[in-house]
Amino acid sequence: MLVGIGVAVAFLYSGSEDPAEKTVDEGRYLLLPAVPSDAVAVMCYSEADEVENPLFSKELFRAAKSSRAVVSVHHSGAGVLKPFYVFDAGRSSSDTSSVAAALLETAAAQGLHAELLQGSRYPSAGKHFASRSIVIASELENLVKSSVRHLQEGVSVMDASGFAEASHALTSNDVLFISNDHVRRLTGAVLTKSYSRYAPFFQRFADWTIFSIGNKEFK
Repeated sequence: MLVGIGVAVAFLYSGSEDPAEKTVDEGRYLLLPAVPSDAVAVMCYSEADEVENPLFSKELFRAAKSSRAVVSVHHSGAGVLKPFYVFDAGRSSSDTSSVAAALLETAAAQGLHAELLQGSRYPSAGKHFASRSIVIASELENLVKSSVRHLQEGVSVMDASGFAEASHALTSNDVLFISNDHVRRLTGAVLTKSYSRYAPFFQRFADWTIFSIGNKEFK
């Protein structure tokens, strides 16, 4: 889960005057409406089965096959960081897709809390989200409940200051967003220790940093 090698480009954003950059492209960032607003890092992947990360559930990513995936990181108390998983499980339907079934089965086998959501029940999440079935999972039940509650309220990490502007900075579909308010806490968990030397700069000049992750790996 350490970021250092494989990072192609970094951009810092604390706000933009361009009205077009005040909202997140919901088609490109299809799964972000399900990410709770208190995320301190967000990783977006175009193909789940190509992700290699020792701190993520390898089984979940294999079960998702080539579906889109997002992993966000949240504080769970006492400085502990926990991942929250969001997977695209196919078109919204009353029937459970094979990908959704595999994800739910895998999550249960690993002792994770998981839910299958129909995007059509959350109109405020946008038309692209509304057309999909989504599987969310975490070892923390409160994160799963928080995701559902925030979807009902129309709130997500996309509402965080500077996040929308950062989302327009890169064309890559595989990206990492870092909240610069939490850079030091993320060092050693999501970021390499050498990255911490830049923490004061990032915290002073930007709300979010976005990275393009070309090889879909963190080492």
